[in-house]
Amino acid sequence: MEFYNQWKKIGRSVLGADRSEKLTQKAVYGFELARSLTFLSQNLLLVLLNDSSRMQQPEFAKNLKMIFKDLSVLLDQDAENIAKGIYPLSVLKTESWQKNFKRYPQIFFDAISVRNRRTSKKAHDFNQEAEQYMRDVPDYFRRNFHFQTGGYLTEQSAKLYEHQVEILFSGAADAMRRLVLPAMKDHFPNSQGEGLHFLEIA
Repeated sequence: MEFYNQWKKIGRSVLGADRSEKLTQKAVYGFELARSLTFLSQNLLLVLLNDSSRMQQPEFAKNLKMIFKDLSVLLDQDAENIAKGIYPLSVLKTESWQKNFKRYPQIFFDAISVRNRRTSKKAHDFNQEAEQYMRDVPDYFRRNFHFQTGGYLTEQSAKLYEHQVEILFSGAADAMRRLVLPAMKDHFPNSQGEGLHFLEIA
């Protein structure tokens, strides 16, 4: 991170603030795009292995093209926010690719279980670990949300969840979440966030 700050300072002095910012934006966009393509490929592999007939449908290629177009706009906006210093480059820090790919086989086999539950409409299929939490949650929570293994209540479900979300949104989930920050900074210009309370309505 210190290297990035020095590089940014040198870039501003040599290229000027505007050109340095644009160069930074392009570099960040390239990194984010490569990361997103990794998760998009994991998504497509799941589709291919679980339900390859979906890829034969006429609208599949059209939808994929539309997703990629929207993804490009989203990542470019996120890269611009980072280049402008609205939030730091450190938000792009990711876990090692080794951990990421080692988790993928678990996600693949879990996807088969999810598909089987969805097909048979088993919305209350819990393993032993999840069952022990049932008495502590309200009735509306006693189901497999999205037919997720463990219904978001098990340790394994927690380990897979964030990765699954990134696959679902082609690696753009974090960028989507960050886009609320510029509006918050505009609304609370003199605050660093301390003492603020937010209500999340799901």
